[in-house]
Amino acid sequence: MLFNNLLFAQSQNEFWSKINITTKINSHWTLGIDGQHRRQANYLKHDKNIFQHTMTNSIRLWAFYKLKQNWTIVASPIAYFSNENINNTTGNFIHSNELRSMIGISKNFRFGNFFNINRLLYEVDFIKAETINIPTRQRYRLLNNFVLPIRNLKRGHSINYNFYNEIFLKTQARGSSFDQNHFYNGIQWQARQSDLNIGYQYTYQKGINGYIHKNQLLFSLNFTM
Repeated sequence: MLFNNLLFAQSQNEFWSKINITTKINSHWTLGIDGQHRRQANYLKHDKNIFQHTMTNSIRLWAFYKLKQNWTIVASPIAYFSNENINNTTGNFIHSNELRSMIGISKNFRFGNFFNINRLLYEVDFIKAETINIPTRQRYRLLNNFVLPIRNLKRGHSINYNFYNEIFLKTQARGSSFDQNHFYNGIQWQARQSDLNIGYQYTYQKGINGYIHKNQLLFSLNFTM
């Protein structure tokens, strides 16, 4: 079994970017929207340029309801993903659309300048939403995120080390299994209630013919209004 996994192991190189905007409605409610753009190198044709081909464009709505003791209910009622997937046989691209919906809960901790976020999400995905018989996938996502200060600057600005681990399990076609694991570490520049992040994410993902290894350059910008 191990030999088969190594035999079919694939390594892919990608670029992920995201802009996230949130606005506080009152002491309990916060609403948000994010947009993502991802690009990829075609590993089957030996491309090295991670900006060569479009991979994903998406838009997602968020709602957050703050509870006591830093607990928050997290919900994304609707998200749309437009994907360009590499065909493992031909190396050409196959277009697909996805609709996603999520709900979960998060808990924040702060110890001095040390900040920790723990989040559990349940996600339902409608894969290939453009088809008549739409396949569905359920995913269970556990995130542990840590932000450590490196240097405090003037006027509420700081440079931080940001790292997280997120594990995905899935139920699809009447079977449940491991889906993927994201491990990220990078640098965060924080300016009061907004922040900019750039770093490296390693993804270990279960594919059809084995396990896929992904190297991803991540860029994200978060605004709070």
